[in-house]
Amino acid sequence: MQRTVQALAAAASASALLALAIPGAKAADLSPAAPETAPAAYAPQPMELGTGWYLRGDIGFVNEKAPKLNAEFSGGGARRNHFGATVGFGYKFNNWFRADLTYDWRNSLSANSVGTAPCVTAVNAGVFTTANCSVTANAGLKQHATLANGYLDLGNWSGLSPYIGAGVGYATLRTAGSSAYLNGGAAPAGSVTDAGVVPNVTYTYDYASVIAKTYRNFAWALMAGLTYDVNANAKLDIGYRYLNSGTYGVRAPVSGAVTKRTADSHEVRVGIRYMIDGTGL
Repeated sequence: MQRTVQALAAAASASALLALAIPGAKAADLSPAAPETAPAAYAPQPMELGTGWYLRGDIGFVNEKAPKLNAEFSGGGARRNHFGATVGFGYKFNNWFRADLTYDWRNSLSANSVGTAPCVTAVNAGVFTTANCSVTANAGLKQHATLANGYLDLGNWSGLSPYIGAGVGYATLRTAGSSAYLNGGAAPAGSVTDAGVVPNVTYTYDYASVIAKTYRNFAWALMAGLTYDVNANAKLDIGYRYLNSGTYGVRAPVSGAVTKRTADSHEVRVGIRYMIDGTGL
């Protein structure tokens, strides 16, 4: 019996020594290995692009110079009233500054006027004789403008925010028209020969012609107004804007000279800004 116990003790000791002799062997190796936990899948977070984006739309009561394409014509050119519209989008960076990009559309501005202008009846030795012809003239002006604008909001009092702003961009002007001259009920001669010089010199005139051309100009604007917070999404905007759309050509039929005339306007505008995220900054 004693020998049996000693044999079992010796076997147990040998097993323990064998286990210690094998590198990395542990008692836990005798039990089934626990399954490893898979790493959590990465879920990308949505990127926030900002909460100040807005859309805008305005209608404007516009006062500007009527087109005049004949520099010698005594009629026309007075300021006229008509309407325009603006659409755009922008971003409100904070409670003090915002910026937008706008496109301005204007209905065609036309002018039909009766007045007088000189017409040449004779030339003798370089001396021109002119008459005061009666003229019926019409002129048309189409214009569009694209502007980048910045605004300073000057605080908020019970939902009312005064602001000032400025914009720069480009304008497209398209001019076209015609003139009808009469001298004593008859159209003046389109060409007159100077009989006082040898060889004779003939001068030609196109009294009906005006400048029909497209001009692409630098444009700029100054604004001031008041915004009312209708709710978190909608802002009512009432303001004034001065817009300078650059110059276009004005022709003098007798002298042939081309001068420049400025296309500018004073506007009272009413519009809505729609805050897309409704943050009501």
